[in-house]
Amino acid sequence: MGFGTSERLPGDDLASCFDSAALAEAIEAREVVEPTLARLAALRRRDHDLERLRDALSGMRESCHRLDRFLEFDYAFHLALADASGNRVLIDAQTRTLRGPTREMIALFTCDAGGRRLEALIGAHGELLSAIERCDPDEAERIVREMLIRFRLEVNWIGTTQSAKVQSLEAPMVGRWAQMFDTKEIDRENR
Repeated sequence: MGFGTSERLPGDDLASCFDSAALAEAIEAREVVEPTLARLAALRRRDHDLERLRDALSGMRESCHRLDRFLEFDYAFHLALADASGNRVLIDAQTRTLRGPTREMIALFTCDAGGRRLEALIGAHGELLSAIERCDPDEAERIVREMLIRFRLEVNWIGTTQSAKVQSLEAPMVGRWAQMFDTKEIDRENR
């Protein structure tokens, strides 16, 4: 199977997902593309973009007990974010990075018994939406960068990337996310 054509479900053959170069590349692409999308969305968003983002966030909140539905709304949020940027090339890039192994890892990332990760993830998306509503590109970009650092930390912690350790993390940022997600073991593993 090529990039973006994965038919596996989360939990199926996880070892192959963990060794996937496509996953590392998709995360790297998101780290390049998504902060710019957030910045542009805060500058260019229209009323219908805000409505789509709000609807997707509402769906995430309402479906947090059904991971499959939650992931659909999360995907819709990120596509609405891309659309709000108004840049067709970046919209296409974002769509590609959210497929395949990345979706599997998002499922693993959000799945926990107590739902703390889902709550924190929903909260971070809410902060992002608020920054976009206020037309604050710096804050929107910062929030997305922190979300993606958290995602990479989770992926590294789970063992999916072989040598892609986050090397330029600022301790306060990692500490803030460890506190939000209540995952002290992840914070310790990545110091």
